[in-house]
Amino acid sequence: MHQWEPEDSFLRTDFNGDFQRLDEALAGLDGRKPELRLGRYTGDGTQNRAVALGCAPRAVLLFCRDREALLAWPGAPYVYAYNNRPGNMLILTETGFQVHYDHYEVGLSDNDFLPVTNKAGESYRYLALV
Repeated sequence: MHQWEPEDSFLRTDFNGDFQRLDEALAGLDGRKPELRLGRYTGDGTQNRAVALGCAPRAVLLFCRDREALLAWPGAPYVYAYNNRPGNMLILTETGFQVHYDHYEVGLSDNDFLPVTNKAGESYRYLALV
């Protein structure tokens, strides 16, 4: 999903793409009444971390500290690749969702892969459709 700063310019197609992603996520509701769950977790710095919801979610919207929110639904994880190192930054599971955290070094600098989803001590919020 796009997030803009006040000075950003944007296109109508940005909105259309976001709405299409939401429509696709909601298409699999199977006539059941959806339930929204709001939650948060504190990052522990592990590379892969499971967040338990007690069931398989239909979609998860994860709010990170950097500039974007991540959206995933069954069959459509949020994937990021840097320097030929792909990672499922947000993927749905049978019991909730999993986030991925990694970092890389450039010279003496330690840099996070963006988006950051499980850095130790940082707080993350999510909205799950179950």
